[in-house]
Amino acid sequence: MRKYLTAVLLLSAAASLWCQPSSLQEAAQYQNKAASSLLNGNFEGAIQELEIAASLYEAAQEWEYYFSCLNQVSNVYLSTGKMDDAKRTAKKALWESIQRLGRDNDEAARAAHRLAEVYSRSGRHAKAIEVHKMGLMIRESIYGSQHTLLADSYDWMAHAWMAAEDFERAVALYQQAMNLRKELLGPQHPDMAISYTNLASLELARKDYPRALSLYEKAFNISKVRPGGNPAGVASTLSSMARVNRLLGKEELAVQQYSEAAFLYRQNPDAGGIDAAEAFHEMAIRNFESGQLSTARAFAQEAVQALAFSPVHDPGLLGRYHQLLGAILMEMGRYEKAAGSYRQALSVKEETSAINYQQWCRALWLSGNLSEALEAANDFLEWAERQGESHSILNARALLGSLLIEKGQVEEGIQQLTNVLNQADAPFWLLQEANQSLGKAYRLKGDHEQAIRQYKQLAAEWEHSRQAGALFFRFKALLAMGGIHSELAGQDRNTLFNLEAALNAFERCDKILARLVRTPLPVSQLVFLLDAQEELYSHAIRSCYNLYQQNQEVRYLKEAFFFSERSKQLSIGLPLLLLPPTSFSQAPQSLLKQEADLKMAVQLLFRDLRNNRFQEEKANAIQDEIERKESQYQTVLDKLEKEAPRYFRLKFGTEPVAPEALSALLQEQSAVLFSYYLDKEFLYVFHFTGASFQLFSRPMDEDFRNGLQSFLQMVSNDPGIVPESSSEAAYQKMAALAKELYKKLLPGHTRKPGQQIFLIPHGILQWLPFEALLPPAPQGGGISQLPYLGLSDVLSYHNSATALKNACEGRATFEYESPFEAFVQAAPIGQVAVKGAYPLTDGPSSMGYFSELARSWAAEHDGHLWEGPMAGEGAFRSLPSTDVLLLALDARAGALPDETFITFLEQKDSSYDNRLYLEEAYFLQKPVALYILASVAPYSTGGAGWQQLAEALQYSGGQSLLFHRWAATGSPSAELLELFLNLRQSNGDVSKSLQEARCAYLSRHGNNPQKAHPYFWAGYLAYSQPVAPLVPSGIPAFWIIAAVAGLIFIGWLVRMH
Repeated sequence: MRKYLTAVLLLSAAASLWCQPSSLQEAAQYQNKAASSLLNGNFEGAIQELEIAASLYEAAQEWEYYFSCLNQVSNVYLSTGKMDDAKRTAKKALWESIQRLGRDNDEAARAAHRLAEVYSRSGRHAKAIEVHKMGLMIRESIYGSQHTLLADSYDWMAHAWMAAEDFERAVALYQQAMNLRKELLGPQHPDMAISYTNLASLELARKDYPRALSLYEKAFNISKVRPGGNPAGVASTLSSMARVNRLLGKEELAVQQYSEAAFLYRQNPDAGGIDAAEAFHEMAIRNFESGQLSTARAFAQEAVQALAFSPVHDPGLLGRYHQLLGAILMEMGRYEKAAGSYRQALSVKEETSAINYQQWCRALWLSGNLSEALEAANDFLEWAERQGESHSILNARALLGSLLIEKGQVEEGIQQLTNVLNQADAPFWLLQEANQSLGKAYRLKGDHEQAIRQYKQLAAEWEHSRQAGALFFRFKALLAMGGIHSELAGQDRNTLFNLEAALNAFERCDKILARLVRTPLPVSQLVFLLDAQEELYSHAIRSCYNLYQQNQEVRYLKEAFFFSERSKQLSIGLPLLLLPPTSFSQAPQSLLKQEADLKMAVQLLFRDLRNNRFQEEKANAIQDEIERKESQYQTVLDKLEKEAPRYFRLKFGTEPVAPEALSALLQEQSAVLFSYYLDKEFLYVFHFTGASFQLFSRPMDEDFRNGLQSFLQMVSNDPGIVPESSSEAAYQKMAALAKELYKKLLPGHTRKPGQQIFLIPHGILQWLPFEALLPPAPQGGGISQLPYLGLSDVLSYHNSATALKNACEGRATFEYESPFEAFVQAAPIGQVAVKGAYPLTDGPSSMGYFSELARSWAAEHDGHLWEGPMAGEGAFRSLPSTDVLLLALDARAGALPDETFITFLEQKDSSYDNRLYLEEAYFLQKPVALYILASVAPYSTGGAGWQQLAEALQYSGGQSLLFHRWAATGSPSAELLELFLNLRQSNGDVSKSLQEARCAYLSRHGNNPQKAHPYFWAGYLAYSQPVAPLVPSGIPAFWIIAAVAGLIFIGWLVRMH
């Protein structure tokens, strides 16, 4: 590493030549480019740039710089293990430098040592020593006997004797180098650490671990006290100490030192080399084993990157690092990237194994790259047959057969699977996997009856199996069986029977799924369930709807609603099961730690089981241990359900609200509710009033999808940037789409001005501004006079009807310490948009226009504005409980927890990365009456909606939330927000205040069609806790007394007259 950094410094020094003629300036530029290429790991590019620089120096006859470049090229070749090229270049530098500059020049000495290193690595030790002596003699002739460069030559010769395993001569030369440095530089000079490290490496090679550790500690003590020292050098020594302490059995100390080394290396973004790689690799293992997958992935990636900078070329080490990175990515569900890592691991002979082949194939399969997966499975089978290992051959055939069937090559797939099924020693789990794929084959061939029998048998066998994961595989079999019945019903083949059979299978799947989420599942199974639950509930809802159409039994409507609610619960809860349990607040940390430890223990056991599935005795022992851990896990969950009900309900679900209870709630609120469920083919609309319940189905055909996408794009396009969006033709088209979408999305709605409408959107409807829809009514005038839904009705959004009911029952009052806090991001931010739904603008946007509003509100209400470098994550975390918290920041909503975050500042600081991720939000305990997020956009084109972010902020203590569904729109966003804040201060109702603010905004801008565009006022949505209904109070006693007294008085007057 030291030689590598020296090379970079020498290259950078060439900048002094910029005062020379232009050809020398150009040469210096190429040297600087080479330095940059080296730091970025681009060794080929560095060689090309150095060779160009050398040719320019040669033409200018700048021989010292010319030979310096040649020596640097030799060094890069040595670093990358290209011995022939290193030898050729070093010889050229050596003999030509002597010819041009005479024997006594330091570039010749450098070339001699590099050439000798080539001989040493090639095993020609005598020749290496001879050439090293030549380099030493040249330096002695130039510098005499008292110069630090002679110490470098002694070190080179010692390296050569070490390679020849002549440790006595090596130690003498290392000692000679150290004595010279001590004499010339002093005992505490940083270069003394080089000598101690070299001696320590020698003792390590001799397996004298205590002596090696003592020398490493001396090097560490010198390096760490150096003023403004070299963190990478200190980290390298720490990493070496950790390696020795592990060999001495001091595991805890080794882990601590690796951790400290990794921290120091992270302070240097250019850190590289084998020591840095080792430290990062160790931390990746530790975090992987403790379930910290995101952190483990980051360290594993840094290990691979650091090894690329190492002058030591170790393919075996690189293969192991890629294998670990692949395993981590597989557990995170990042299959495409995992496949790349496993491919890299398999390119190294030492890492060619059945488990790596299998994981490579599965990663390609799960990422959707079936063709590549099929090629990989063929490679796996060929490799297994060359090894002659029967279990690997069986595994490869089963995988190949399944992939052939997935690819549509059914007969070839059946043939491979038949070979597996005919093997007497094939284990039970492999037979079941083969049979599952056979069921798929029968289905593809059109033999549905045989496929159903196959899956039915599988479900029965898994039901009575003690194999680990049996419940999961039974779920898969029943889901496939239900899917076939549903498909047959869709083809009008014995429709009623197949609908009932499908629904029966889906009901059983639902019960199993409720049990599965309450078990410590492997991450791969959880990732599968994220997609499978959507398939399950879309088929189940369709079956219920079609059965209702057949016989008009209301129970099917109720069950369809039940399935819709279950799916929405799981879409929130399942991703949270991927997070460490200790990431959550509102639960006893002791129980969360037990939950985390048991989950991790089961994860590790499943990994062991995967690697030992062909060893029956060992596999059985592992399965027994899994059962024991699962039982302990259930005990912990039982305690959590009692002691932390909100946490338990969030992650593991609860019984969905019944239609009767929901109708009663709506009667109490004088409200109606529309809940949506989208699948690939249909949109289902559940419409509740206090008195009735209806289910509507709409085909998600091309017209509907295109209309929805067009409307989303039109309302979210800035009419000032996209002029055609404010044309008369665009206005007419937008109004027509708004009316059409109203009819499809709010069927059966009876309009009552000021009515409360609860909306439960799903899928892309989360980004749809229902506020801009147009009911069928006489319309006239311009864009500002349209009777938009959001102007007449009070709209409130929620994750699910069950969550709405829980919010109504969980109303709480709280005294907030701060009335107003605001974070404003004035720096430019990028925009992320849904393709076809949100505009992708070229220029950056800024939210600095919220500053004036935030500053005035903070001044008027005794609040605080956080702006600029002070508006970081640390300031947010330290806030007191707050009534209104405005975050005019860039927020992203993604499909996975690490894709959902709020950005406070673009740069990290010493304490925080200034991004609040979903995982961190759930750990907060921050009471806030109203969160306002001025810009929430999808993380990626396939990103999920905003509900998870809303759920996280509510869980952390947020009562109500206001979101903006696309990038904030400039001053109109701030103006509308100011109107809203004033109205909320007077009536306290978030949804009602937002509706009135829209009306007030449009009344201001009625004469300005451009600012009356929905782009400016329909972006905000209220995710708010319903206001408690007014309950008629009893008549106060004094009024009763007064009334009686009045009656008596009147009676007296009557009698008197």
